[in-house]
Amino acid sequence: MQDLEISGQNLSLPFGVNELLAGLRRYHHDVSMQIEGIQTFSVPRKHSSLSKVTGLEIFTRGTSGENTSKVVVKEPRGVTRTGQAGVGKREIGIYRSLSSQLPLDLPDLVACSDYGEWLVLQYRPGSLDPGKWTATEYERAVENLARLHDRFWDLGDDLLAYNWLARPLETDFEIHVSAAAKAIEALVYEGKPSQLAESQDLVAALADLTINAPSILDALSSQPRVLLHGDYWPGNIAAEESGGHTVYDWQHAAIGPAVLDLVDFCKKSSWWFDPLPISEKKIIQYYRKCIKERVGYSWDKGTWERIWDHAVMWCFLQDLVDILVASPNSILEARWELLELIWFDPVLNAVAKWLKGKGTS
Repeated sequence: MQDLEISGQNLSLPFGVNELLAGLRRYHHDVSMQIEGIQTFSVPRKHSSLSKVTGLEIFTRGTSGENTSKVVVKEPRGVTRTGQAGVGKREIGIYRSLSSQLPLDLPDLVACSDYGEWLVLQYRPGSLDPGKWTATEYERAVENLARLHDRFWDLGDDLLAYNWLARPLETDFEIHVSAAAKAIEALVYEGKPSQLAESQDLVAALADLTINAPSILDALSSQPRVLLHGDYWPGNIAAEESGGHTVYDWQHAAIGPAVLDLVDFCKKSSWWFDPLPISEKKIIQYYRKCIKERVGYSWDKGTWERIWDHAVMWCFLQDLVDILVASPNSILEARWELLELIWFDPVLNAVAKWLKGKGTS
């Protein structure tokens, strides 16, 4: 850490002036550039973001003249399971190795550490509040998601060259299942949080999920693998009135079936912005239409229902089980109805339909 004098205040940043200057010189292609001054600005709060984010307005002078740059310093703090690559390392990997191949608009990378402890990114906030998106904005985001999946459709084996990408249904599978199983064991043993522990149907479903996780794996592994954003939803998209979208936060980038990104998009959008201006059913229909047009790939009704239900169960097992068990009763009580609508009811229905009575088969 180094304390930089910024607009009369000492701000603790994870890098020194020289590291920032080197990044700016590369970014602006001006080796004579010098920093004349720095001041902070407020970055709008991001829903569900675990990273520390600081806005910097940087005043420079060089052969290209005077320049003002607005950047965001991001210090990734997302949690990864033991044995997985750090979230910052994944995001830097995307920028250094894959950004030129992505069919989406990303903020420019100005500077970063080698191991992902921090990144300095071009500030591109977007002009539309994600909580006020129209159905048209949701459709545009779905189109972009289909474009991403189209670009890497069925290229899972090629993507294995980037060993920092998460692989939730391959090398990371046992890590996620083990984390969920330990959380459920603690829930049953301690009876906390009681709001969750007293819901017998839900506790039984959680047990079925972990016991039958291989069945979920079998259902999803039959699908073509693509590059997954891993956290694709309006909170990570800067939308402009002109229609442009800039996609942020690639720290959960992974290899897996495309449906996992779509489940994430639907569930997180509903969690933060319920009610949406477009139904989950219409989002799914539009995505399937886009994939058929772009890739020529389609699912019949029965296959899609099976894939979707198993993806919902997996996303719940991977991302929510240990978080829910660690949540205070007060939060669960306040959000229980929405949890039931978005997660509990779909998961219970899927477990009853596909896993109940399967044992370990």
